[in-house]
Amino acid sequence: MTKAMAGDMTLINAFNSFIDEHNLREMHRHGPRFTWTNKRDCPIKSNIDRVFMTIEWEQKFPFSILSSLTRIGSGHCPLLLDTGDQLRRPQKQFFFERQWLKQETFMSRVRDRWQSVKDRSPDQAYSLDKWHGLISNLRHMLKGWGNNLRGDFRRKKEDLLVKIKALDTQSMFERGEGDEGEERSRLESELESLFEEDEIYWQQRGAEKHILEGDANTTFFHLSANGRRRKKAILSLEHDGVNVTDQKQIRDIIYGFY
Repeated sequence: MTKAMAGDMTLINAFNSFIDEHNLREMHRHGPRFTWTNKRDCPIKSNIDRVFMTIEWEQKFPFSILSSLTRIGSGHCPLLLDTGDQLRRPQKQFFFERQWLKQETFMSRVRDRWQSVKDRSPDQAYSLDKWHGLISNLRHMLKGWGNNLRGDFRRKKEDLLVKIKALDTQSMFERGEGDEGEERSRLESELESLFEEDEIYWQQRGAEKHILEGDANTTFFHLSANGRRRKKAILSLEHDGVNVTDQKQIRDIIYGFY
């Protein structure tokens, strides 16, 4: 055995000892079989990205789900860990989104809406009531327009991801024509531009954290049931050519089918 091989075995034994010492369990992962590739013409693929958990963590988040996302720019697939907590969301409040300022039509929409409502308001109306009416109407318009904007934004990202996945699937079964890498780079560039805009949206929500304590039952049977639930979880469902990920929509589609 060479010195390099002996060093590798030492690291492997140390890693396994750490897992045994802290009683860690590997989480079942949904998604592609491999999580890493060297991105070569004849790629090497491996499953080197993993998530381990303690029994105490699993007891706190018994319905957590681990899934792989589509890799963008890197040889690694991002891993998404969902704690599975179904929170009762409060009624949405109005927020002025800084992302709106990047839209070319934003200022013209605001001016046109403001003037339109102002022209319809009676001149004899009390000034404060008129002001509140103008603000309320403008807020209502911006809220609806913002929701539509987020929907368009989400559909663009999903469309780009579908195209990237199609290229990856094609490269697995067909010999490339030489321009697949260029096409994938172009799609990635468009997607990264959308991610940059999306970052502005989430920066406003960076301070919002929801921490809930899960079930503290420590029995072996509950842990086993939680593991089975994670393995059998339906994270997405294709319906009429559309990939559905919302859990309520998935339930409605299944109930409607049967």
